[in-house]
Amino acid sequence: MASLNPELSPSEDYWIWLPKDLWCLILNKLFLVDLIRIGAVCKQWRALLLDHKKNLNQWPMLLVPTKSGDQQYCKLYNVFYHTMYDCRLPLPYTQRCCGSSHGWLVRAEQDLSITLINPFSGKTISLPPVTEVYSGYRDGEAIFVPDFHIRKVILSDDPSQNPNNYVVVTIYSDIPRVAFIRSGDQSWTYVGEKKPIKDIYFYKGQLYALDGYNSLLKINTDNNIISSSSSSDSRYEIVVPRCLNFCHKPYLVESSNGDLLMVQRHHWKRKGSVHLDVTVGFKVYKLMMHPSGEEGETEWVRIDGLGDDALFLGDNHTIRIVASDIPNCQPDSIYYTDDYCDRFHHLPYEARDMGVFNFKGGSIERHYILDASHQYMPPAVWIMHKLM
Repeated sequence: MASLNPELSPSEDYWIWLPKDLWCLILNKLFLVDLIRIGAVCKQWRALLLDHKKNLNQWPMLLVPTKSGDQQYCKLYNVFYHTMYDCRLPLPYTQRCCGSSHGWLVRAEQDLSITLINPFSGKTISLPPVTEVYSGYRDGEAIFVPDFHIRKVILSDDPSQNPNNYVVVTIYSDIPRVAFIRSGDQSWTYVGEKKPIKDIYFYKGQLYALDGYNSLLKINTDNNIISSSSSSDSRYEIVVPRCLNFCHKPYLVESSNGDLLMVQRHHWKRKGSVHLDVTVGFKVYKLMMHPSGEEGETEWVRIDGLGDDALFLGDNHTIRIVASDIPNCQPDSIYYTDDYCDRFHHLPYEARDMGVFNFKGGSIERHYILDASHQYMPPAVWIMHKLM
C-alpha cells in the first residue's frame, strides 16, 4: 500500500493516522526514554507527542550517580520494572543534588550560588549566592560546605513553561532557614524566622514551611512586602502552632484529594557506620482546616494511609502520583531515598537508606540496591520527567 505522505514510510504513515485517544493510551504505557525516542523519529511524531503531553502520566525516575572508569555521569532507573536505562546524563556524580523540582535538578556551587539544571534539555539557570548564614567555623574562619549548606531547593513552576513567573525557594544553613528568589530578581529574600525549617512545599499557589515540631507556616513571597531584620517575621503566618512530638524528617505533600498532608519519617540510629540513620516507618497526618466561625483550631489529624496514592520522598520536591495510573506502582506506599544532611561534612557519603514502605502491612522493601563500588557516592534523587 502506498504511503499517504511521501515523506514517511508506510509504517510511519499508519501510526500517524491512529486515533488520538489510542495514541494517548499507547504513550501512557511508555517511559521517558521511550517517549524521547518517539519524538526523535520525525516532525509529525514529535508534534503529536507534544500536543498530548499534558494528558500523559508523569513517571518518577531515580537519578543514580554512576562511575565507569574515568567517566562520571548519571543514569535513570525505573523502580517499577527494576530497569536501568542506557542513557548517560552528563552530571557530576561527586556532588549531591540539593533539589529536584519540575524536572530540574539543583546544584550548589563553591561560592554558594545555585545552578538549576535540566538534564534532558541541557538548559541551565544561574542564581546568586545564598550567603546570609555560614555553615560553621574552623579555626575561627567560616567554612562553607555547599552540599550541606544548601539543604533543599524547590520551584513553584517549570521555568521552561513559565520563564517570567516562578519562585525558587531554599532551606539553607546549619540552623535551617528559608530564602526565596523570584524570576528576574537579583538577590535572595531571607526570611528570618528562628524556627529550624524541615520542609517546604507549594500548596494551592502558596508557600508553606514545616518545622520539626510540626508547626505549619505560610510564607508570603510577594515582592511588595519589604522585610527588615526587625520585621522579617511579617512574612510568616502560623497556620498550625507547635504540636505533637519532635520529628527529624517531616515532609509536606498534597494528596490526590486535594488535602495537605504531613508525612513523618521515623528512623533508628545505626551503630558502626558513618551513616547512622535507617528508616523504620512513617506516619501521615491530614490538615483539618475549620471554616471561619466554627469552633476548633486548624490541626493535624492522623490518618491510616494514602489510599491509591504513592509518595516519593527525598531531596526532591515531594512527588505524589496515583498508583493505579502507573503499572507496577504500589498503592498506599512511600518510595524514599536517603536525604540526611545532619552528618559529618568532612566524611564521605554513605547514602544507603532507600526503600519502599507499605502502610497496609508496615513492610519495607528495597527498590534499588547500590553496587558496592558506588557505596560512597552522593544520594540518588527522584526526578519527574518533563517533555519539552
